Amino acid sequence: MNLKSKCLFLTFLGLLTLGAHAQEKAANADNAMRMPKGIKQPAQKAPPSNNWLQDADSDSDRFKKLEIYLRGFDQPMLEVGERYQRTYDAIKDRNWELADYQWDKIKLVINTGLMKRPKRTQNAEGIFLDGIWKQMDETIKSRNYGEMEKQFMVVREVCMACHAAEKVPFMNNRPLFRDLVF
Repeated sequence: MNLKSKCLFLTFLGLLTLGAHAQEKAANADNAMRMPKGIKQPAQKAPPSNNWLQDADSDSDRFKKLEIYLRGFDQPMLEVGERYQRTYDAIKDRNWELADYQWDKIKLVINTGLMKRPKRTQNAEGIFLDGIWKQMDETIKSRNYGEMEKQFMVVREVCMACHAAEKVPFMNNRPLFRDLVF
């Protein structure tokens, strides 16, 4: 058997194995519902179901479940990172309306995230929202590509400074900050 035939045969065996594994998993689809071990949440009288909020014993327990589900500042910052990338792309494409839209959403996301983590408000406002955010907003509205290039790189440095001030400097060591250059 030549090398190509051997590779095809091994691929076929792998697919058969995956198919058998998928059937085995499908057979377990009728497993009893239970709460995950990895999340501490309020106890409840009703057994777990897909009505995870309605099953809670009280509104207070529902709110506790929502706080667990919505987590902390990491979720909003994930969205900020995505919108930061989209702002950069829109500037590169000279899509001023999209850049303006994404930039406004960044401010909204940070502010709503601060509701969950008010200790981050001082740095978020002092380092970013009350200064560089406004400057970049004005620059985007000017539609001056050369100024946007310069201002975006200043924004990058300010974002990184805020991460350092919040004691999460490891956030700066990633492609989002390394690779976005004009």
